[in-house]
Amino acid sequence: MVAGMHEISIARSLLELLSDQQCARSFARVRRANVRIGPLSGIDGVALRSAFNLIATGTCAEGCFLEIESAVLKAKCKSCSSLFEIRNYVFACDVCQSRDIELLAGDEIVLSEMEVESLEEEGLCPN
Repeated sequence: MVAGMHEISIARSLLELLSDQQCARSFARVRRANVRIGPLSGIDGVALRSAFNLIATGTCAEGCFLEIESAVLKAKCKSCSSLFEIRNYVFACDVCQSRDIELLAGDEIVLSEMEVESLEEEGLCPN
C-alpha cells in the first residue's frame, strides 16, 4: 500500500509526538504505539502504518509496531439528550430518530498508549 500525503503528514505528527515524549521522559526507544483512528478521520490505517515505518527510520521509533485501533462513532441527540453509537453511518438518534445530533467521537486520531524501552534496558545508563 502506498501512503498518501495525508497519512504521511499524520505519521510525521505522530513521530514528532513520540520524539517529544522521548525528550520529556528520557527513554531509549518506542517499541509499540497504539493509535485510535475514527472512521470519519479520513485516515487509512494500512497507509498510515506504511508511512510511519518509512519515516521512523533512524529515530526513537525505528522498528516500533504501530497498532491501529478503530474508534466508534458516538453522538448525542440535541432533541432528547440520548447518547448513542452511530451504526452503519445512520446519523439519527436511536431513541427519537432525530437527525439533530452532536458528534462526540469518531473523527479523532489519538495516540492512546505507547510501550517504551528504558535507557537501562538499552544499556545506555551507567549502573
